[in-house]
Amino acid sequence: MKAMKQMKAIVCAAGALAAGTIFAGGTDELQFLLDGKYVWEDEPAWSNRTVAKHPVLRASAYAGMLFNGMGRPIDLNRPCQTLPASMGGNKTPFIDTRLLHDPYAENWIEELHKKAMAGKRIDDQSVPSFIRRITVSEAAALQGFPPDFVFKGSQCDKYRQIGNSVPPPFAHHIAKAVYSLLKGEER
Repeated sequence: MKAMKQMKAIVCAAGALAAGTIFAGGTDELQFLLDGKYVWEDEPAWSNRTVAKHPVLRASAYAGMLFNGMGRPIDLNRPCQTLPASMGGNKTPFIDTRLLHDPYAENWIEELHKKAMAGKRIDDQSVPSFIRRITVSEAAALQGFPPDFVFKGSQCDKYRQIGNSVPPPFAHHIAKAVYSLLKGEER
């Protein structure tokens, strides 16, 4: 029983540590991509990029459903939400690439959200080209995969592999914690 409680505490601590490791600094992982340190040649999922006729509104522009499909926008100033195994197609998260290059640029997604929250019609808006779905390599970087990690299969297969994965930094911390616990119990 004591070992089980210790294991739960280790898992919680490792999760917190890994989350800080993976997502420290908000846009660091994506900036790493922009700086050319990740060299994958892939395209974003260019599926349906239209504003929802009946958006699901929440207090945050990043929590509801402003766009058709189930992909939510990523807030570059916060930790990335869970990347689902169902990514690929219209369930892939959105990103405002303009904000990657200029964090002070107008946030189109937040402005759209403000209009919707004010009761204004938004489904007549065209989604600008700088709003796009994340690429496989961006999803992999956000999940903590090293840049040389090879994913096999179609684009949808790769998104699924990333979404189904335990983030490598998290797995590393869990393995270290379990090893330490087991090593300590052998004494």
